[in-house]
Amino acid sequence: YSIVYIDATTSSCQSMHDIQALLSRDLYTRWIDYGTLYASTHHSFVAISTSDCPGYLIDYFLTLYVDMTILTLIQRATIIVYQNYASLLTKGIEADKKNITQAKLNTLLNLHEKYIGFQNQLLFFEVSPEEQGMELYQMLVKSLYINEEKDALAEQFKSLYDVTNANQNSTFSKYAAIMASIALVFTSITFIYDMFKTDISNISKIPDIYVRGIILLITFIIIGVIIWYVRNKYRRNK
Repeated sequence: YSIVYIDATTSSCQSMHDIQALLSRDLYTRWIDYGTLYASTHHSFVAISTSDCPGYLIDYFLTLYVDMTILTLIQRATIIVYQNYASLLTKGIEADKKNITQAKLNTLLNLHEKYIGFQNQLLFFEVSPEEQGMELYQMLVKSLYINEEKDALAEQFKSLYDVTNANQNSTFSKYAAIMASIALVFTSITFIYDMFKTDISNISKIPDIYVRGIILLITFIIIGVIIWYVRNKYRRNK
């Protein structure tokens, strides 16, 4: 217990029941009859053997198994970094009348894409064809709570997407209402003009086709300005 849990004393844990339970959970005893033990905990990875341990087992531990440990530490550290970034994105969104900007949504999308790249490049299910290597790797993953941290991050991303999608849908609905209002106004103007075009033509010398052209031109200009504004507002820079 002292070696596995890096305990300065013989054992600072005063419960033999707990000591047995922890060792049962964290020890790898496949080769215990040959005088070799491995152990993986939240803050250590050790091998204990007799003095006649074959040299190749020591080489395996110092190369393959230590590399697996480094990989799992990188996995845990990276997931925690992404969790911190995701937490920063949620800062302030709980405040009243606080809108989620397109820039924040773009940051979320970029962050998620980088995390997917990390999953494909470093978050492996297995790293060794050797059965013992696979089992030790899974012990390391379990000891560092990588799957739990990964699930927590996935839930953070899901919650952020739910909130941002609701916010964006609300924003788009506002623009749709504005566009519909503009279309209704110009349709009404055209309808009124058609009803009274005879009287208007008696008062004004402007040809009918020119009036219609001016109305259409103004309509297209306003719609173009709105489209330009929306495209620039929701443009995504990676």
